[in-house]
Amino acid sequence: MALHNIGRWRGTVALIAALVVAAAIGQAVIGRTVLRKAGLINVPAGYTSLAFTAPQSLPEQMSPAQKTHAVSFVIRNAGDSVRHYRWSVLLAQDAQARRVDTGEVRVRPGHAVPITRSEKFSCVRGTRIRIIINLARPSEAIGAWAACRSSKR
Repeated sequence: MALHNIGRWRGTVALIAALVVAAAIGQAVIGRTVLRKAGLINVPAGYTSLAFTAPQSLPEQMSPAQKTHAVSFVIRNAGDSVRHYRWSVLLAQDAQARRVDTGEVRVRPGHAVPITRSEKFSCVRGTRIRIIINLARPSEAIGAWAACRSSKR
């Protein structure tokens, strides 16, 4: 009976080892290639990323007086074809948002395009304002909050 349990134990260990090896192969480039050729996985179509170029340079506080601030962001095309993007810069405060700038850009596959705009911002004292960068297609957005302080210091 003890030999029967040892045989079952070895079978279980062998099965677990085979699963670990299969998972490792699936994670490796060559394993993904084999699985893709076998029709077991699909190739991702790529993606778009949107990020602030220098988030630390965004204003943390604003005053009610209208001031010009630079807003820099980058659109990255991680796909395999040229993409055209329509972007906009919005300011949101309380329940209202207003568009302060808009544009279009063409991005080659595997490339990124930085965009810098100087925008005039003002806010209502005692509330927060959100700077939003929005892409129309694909629908992507990023944002940063800033406090609105009193103009008296």
